[in-house]
Amino acid sequence: MVEQGNETLTNIVAIAAGQSWGLALRTDGTVMEFGDNSNHSNDVPAGLNNVVSIAIEGDANWAIKRDGTVTKWGGEPDAANVVASLSNIISITYTGYKGYLALKNDGIVLGFCLDDDSLPIAPR
Repeated sequence: MVEQGNETLTNIVAIAAGQSWGLALRTDGTVMEFGDNSNHSNDVPAGLNNVVSIAIEGDANWAIKRDGTVTKWGGEPDAANVVASLSNIISITYTGYKGYLALKNDGIVLGFCLDDDSLPIAPR
């Protein structure tokens, strides 16, 4: 059981943990944050839905949507950044200093990093 304020989070199918906060994925495809979010850097972007997978890597939060698109928020100075160059993604992982690997639904692995402005550099 996870509680946020006076609310018990229910219908949870996945959780992801950061240093002092977490994300919970509900059965309806919505995401909730819990824990210490005093600076609001982990606020879930408004309208984020149809999520099938969540991850917290470093200071960044990630959501993979049913259509294979990826949403990133927190971490770098941006608030919500849909990583447009990624599609058909089923899993994502952090590899260290702004580097990530993404697994596509056809088994191809893409390596990519975020530049200093948090803009995606084309997958390699």
